[in-house]
Amino acid sequence: KKGDTNNFVLTIKRQLQALYSIGVIQSKCDDSKGFGDGTEEAIKEVQELSNIAVDGICGENTIKAIDALIKNNITKNNTTVTKSTTVAELSKLAGV
Repeated sequence: KKGDTNNFVLTIKRQLQALYSIGVIQSKCDDSKGFGDGTEEAIKEVQELSNIAVDGICGENTIKAIDALIKNNITKNNTTVTKSTTVAELSKLAGV
């Protein structure tokens, strides 16, 4: 949730940044090391796209939604992103 700072938040932010980089979501995560306004907006966009309750909190359903968006073989520049894609690979794709 907003204000959190931990490894989970950083992992979710990397996944959101990858989804942003490949055009799945339009909201860019904030540059903070925690869960800030930009991250909250990106989470809300994922929730809306996935037809789940839009509350800006990254709970179990939102994590599943992020995984589903990744799993759906999202492609950009001939790069396929799947659920088995590592966080390091997502970070490289996202340029972070």
